[in-house]
Amino acid sequence: MTPNAGRAIMPGGEGEVTLMIRILLSVALLAIASPACAINMSGFKGTPIVRLTAGEQKAFRVALIQVLNEVPDRSTTVWRAAKTPFTSRITPLNRFEDQKLRCRETLIESETRDHSHTGRYVFCRDIKRGWQFKKPEKKPVRKKP
Repeated sequence: MTPNAGRAIMPGGEGEVTLMIRILLSVALLAIASPACAINMSGFKGTPIVRLTAGEQKAFRVALIQVLNEVPDRSTTVWRAAKTPFTSRITPLNRFEDQKLRCRETLIESETRDHSHTGRYVFCRDIKRGWQFKKPEKKPVRKKP
């Protein structure tokens, strides 16, 4: 028997406090990490990415966030789906600030057996929501004289 085994089950004991702290830390880490997977995939509508399973889309999001956070500009990362015949090349092109948000323009080239798509996307990091698609600004409508 381990020396602290009795303490872990005693109400109000030192082991219970340690367990509570571990649980609280785990919950806090999950809360902090949740925005990291928050990229809305609707920006990829009509691209091969929509053919991925839900689990593969989640894995792609995680890979994309890792690239946005860690990969230097002009370096390409290749990501392949586990089951679906799908390959994506993710290349961050440049960094800039937009309204105090840290942004990255990224080239994503994706292909399946019968469909491919290349697009430039801008992602900006929001402190609360993590990386998000930057929606294109609406161009002002010109009135004819």
